[in-house]
Amino acid sequence: MGSVTDSISFMNPAELFRKESDTLQLAPGDFLFPEGDKGNKMYVLLEGEIDISLDDFVLEAAGPGALIGEMALIDDTPRTANAVAKTVCRLAQIDQRRFHFSGSADAAFCDTCDENTR
Repeated sequence: MGSVTDSISFMNPAELFRKESDTLQLAPGDFLFPEGDKGNKMYVLLEGEIDISLDDFVLEAAGPGALIGEMALIDDTPRTANAVAKTVCRLAQIDQRRFHFSGSADAAFCDTCDENTR
């Protein structure tokens, strides 16, 4: 039987932010951000699907729980791909201050960010 920490580390990030009231809404075709954009936020996809692409090549079809744009907060570099809503989307927005607070206060969030940077 796994520990509480084991079960928390597998929690979907969307569950951590599902009650978020200040969310970003996107319609199909809306850009969350373009390649080369200076990122000052990362996002947790709560609902919908977003394509992460370079030119016309889709690298990933992100679904609920996906962390999008986290590298901009980790290494302060421009966005390396486009993020475009494939369906109607709702996203939690996380700025640098909140990112550091969430990472230090929530093991599940920190583990998920760490997994995405490998």
